[in-house]
Amino acid sequence: MISKDSLRLQRLVERLLELARADAIMNPAGNCEPFAVIDKIKDHFSRHPITVEIDKNLDKITIAMPSDSFETCINNIVQNSINHGGTNASIRIHCFRASRSMFAVTIADDGPGIDPRDKSKVFDAFFTTARNSGGTGLGLSIVKSLLNAYGGSVVLDDPAKGTAISMLIPIS
Repeated sequence: MISKDSLRLQRLVERLLELARADAIMNPAGNCEPFAVIDKIKDHFSRHPITVEIDKNLDKITIAMPSDSFETCINNIVQNSINHGGTNASIRIHCFRASRSMFAVTIADDGPGIDPRDKSKVFDAFFTTARNSGGTGLGLSIVKSLLNAYGGSVVLDDPAKGTAISMLIPIS
């Protein structure tokens, strides 16, 4: 138990540091090509069924967010889908232009979805339904903090099945 709790505490501290870094960003700077980051995430999670859909005319888009921050956002949402979507859940990443100045990414899974009582809390720091399996409850709060720092936003969508989270990020 001590070893398990030590590992959980270590993960918690690492996540707190990520959250602190996200909140400390005062001068958002840096751009990235989002599809290179998404390809990297897809390769990292290659054992899981992930499909990527990219709307036409987005080939050369650049977003106003550094690649490491964008990668953290995508990684945390995909990891949540893997952890909570069930063993047979598939994940879909859909990229599109939401407006002239905003790039959108929706990450959806076809798992059991989020309990309606928990939907209002998913972006709250330390809220987790997976504490027994090592969850810290910081992943989605880090996503929200990073996106806010770079002029973006994140919302929990309400799909008919599963879970869907949409991000908006300024286009540079």
